[in-house]
Amino acid sequence: MSNIIVTDLQSPSIEYALVELFELTLSDSVTLFFHAGVESDLGNVKFHPIDEPEKNTEADANEYIALPIEMSGIASASDGASNRPTLSVANVTQLFRSSLNDNNFSFEDVIGRKITRRTTFSNYLVGGVDEDTPTEFPLSKYVLDRISSENQVMVTFELAAPFDLSGIKLPNRTVIGKYCSWIYQGRRSTPSRGGCSWSLNSSISYDGVTYDAFFDRDDHPLVSQTTFNSVATAWVAGTYTRDTYVTYSSRNWRCITDNNESPLGSDFWQQVFTWTVWDSVTSYTVPTHGRYVKHNNHIWKSIRGSLNAEPEPSSVYWSRVDYCGKTLESCKCRYQFVPINGLPSVTKETNKVLPFGAFPGSAKFK
Repeated sequence: MSNIIVTDLQSPSIEYALVELFELTLSDSVTLFFHAGVESDLGNVKFHPIDEPEKNTEADANEYIALPIEMSGIASASDGASNRPTLSVANVTQLFRSSLNDNNFSFEDVIGRKITRRTTFSNYLVGGVDEDTPTEFPLSKYVLDRISSENQVMVTFELAAPFDLSGIKLPNRTVIGKYCSWIYQGRRSTPSRGGCSWSLNSSISYDGVTYDAFFDRDDHPLVSQTTFNSVATAWVAGTYTRDTYVTYSSRNWRCITDNNESPLGSDFWQQVFTWTVWDSVTSYTVPTHGRYVKHNNHIWKSIRGSLNAEPEPSSVYWSRVDYCGKTLESCKCRYQFVPINGLPSVTKETNKVLPFGAFPGSAKFK
C-alpha cells in the first residue's frame, strides 16, 4: 500500500470521497467497468488500468459506469474456511445487454467469471487534483460462484476465492489452468468456457439406455413424477433396503441404507424431488415443498404462483435448481450414475473415472 494513501487515510479528516471500482472480466478480451458512485455524482469516472499508473490520463484510462453495486462481507483470516463475500448488483440486464451487444444475456452467464474490486480516493481519479500521482488500496479478486438471491430490484452473488480449496481430501483432482471448472456444464457450451463436460441436458447412457440424471446442489435426486409413482410406495413401519423409494409426510424419499426408521429426521433417508414437464396452460402454485418442472433441459422450482410464466433465468416465478454442488460427491452422482427401476441408485459405478471439471477448480489468470 502506498504511503501516500496511508497518509490520506490517517488524516484527522478525510477530504476526498472513497471510491469503489469494479472490473468484471468476462473473457480475455471483454471486461466491464463499474463504480458505485462518487458522492452525489453518478457520471462516469476514469482510472488507470491495474499496474499502469502512467496511463491515468483521459485518453488511456479505463472508464467506469455508475451502477448500484456493493461487495460486502470481505474479511481476511490466517486459518479456517476461505472468506465468501457477496456482491449485490442492480437487476438491470439491459445495461449488460447493451454493453455486450447480447440481447440474450442473463446473470447466469457471469457465473465463474472474475470480479476485481479496486478502492481509491476521488482525488486520484482522472481529473482529480492528484491524478498525476494515482494510488490505491490492495486489490480484492474473487470468482462469482453462484446466484444466492434474485428479485426484480437486486441480484446477489456469492463469491469465492480463486483457489478456494477448503475441504479437499486426497486423492484429489488434477488442477488445470486452461479451463474454468467453476462453470457448470461449461465445456460443452458454445463457446467452450469451462472444464465441466457434463451434458447440457443432464442425460447419461447406461447399458445402451439414456436416463435423466438431474440433481440439485445438495445432491438430492430430481426425478420424473411419472417414474417415481411407478416405483414408490407409501411408507409403513418395517425394514427397508437401500434404493427403496417411498412417500411419507407429503414428501418423497429414497432409502440410502438399510433401516427401520421413519424418514423424517433420519440419516438413513434422503429427500427426493419430483418434476413434471412444464406447459403454458397449467396454473402453478407454490405448495409447502415447492413445485418442480422440467423445461429446456433444466429443472425449475416454482417460487411464486403463476399461470403461464415460462421458466427462465431472469424469471421472478421460477428458480433453476439442477446445479452442481461442486464437490466430488456431486460429480459421482452424475458421472457414476447407476439406474434402478429408472431412478438413480445410491450405488455408484466407481470403475468410471471422474473427468476434469469438478471441485477443486481453477481459473486462468495472467
